[in-house]
Amino acid sequence: MSTPVDPTTLIPGEKLTDHDYDGIREYDNPMPRWWVWTFWATFYFACFYVLFFHVRKDRSEVAAYNREMQAYYEQQTEELLKMGQIDEVLLATLYQTPSAMKEGADIFNKNCVSCHEPNGGGKIGPNLTDDHWLHGNTLMQLYATVRDGVNGKGMPQWSKKLRPDEVLKVAAFVGSLRGKNVDGGKAPEGKPLPIPPLPDTRKATKDAAPASK
Repeated sequence: MSTPVDPTTLIPGEKLTDHDYDGIREYDNPMPRWWVWTFWATFYFACFYVLFFHVRKDRSEVAAYNREMQAYYEQQTEELLKMGQIDEVLLATLYQTPSAMKEGADIFNKNCVSCHEPNGGGKIGPNLTDDHWLHGNTLMQLYATVRDGVNGKGMPQWSKKLRPDEVLKVAAFVGSLRGKNVDGGKAPEGKPLPIPPLPDTRKATKDAAPASK
């Protein structure tokens, strides 16, 4: 059995810290150097990680997922265009994809606001936010109008100026303007039409999801 150590007896060669707590003093035993270096390594790594993935734009997992989905939709669009299989489900899938809608909004702001206003309320072109439509209001009808244009009405054939996937995305974005009825919008033109429900896109989304890594 070991001999009890008297706590008041100092260990030879050991240093004490300067502070005193109610007569209790501590030995000055610094952390091992390897532990200190490991601590600082993890600290600087954490700083780098936060700056790289959370401060810089487009570095998060969500952004990476959106980029993968965007690349998939562009590839899918090219393949579907070759087979002629553009349908309401594909357009609805883009409609429900934030990255595709953001790009569609950017395309709209660059090319369409001179005729339709930034809010879609209409200027030279018709109001895109009310319930009256000249050429139909399904996503496929909107896509056909954007793609083919309208002869004699100043609506260009955007398929000659935009990439195929851009035509799809801007058509899907126009679909998102339906029913907003913005203030100060142009007077209604065409026939009143209810907003058609979106088709079920769950299977398309499931098939489109990139494999986990």
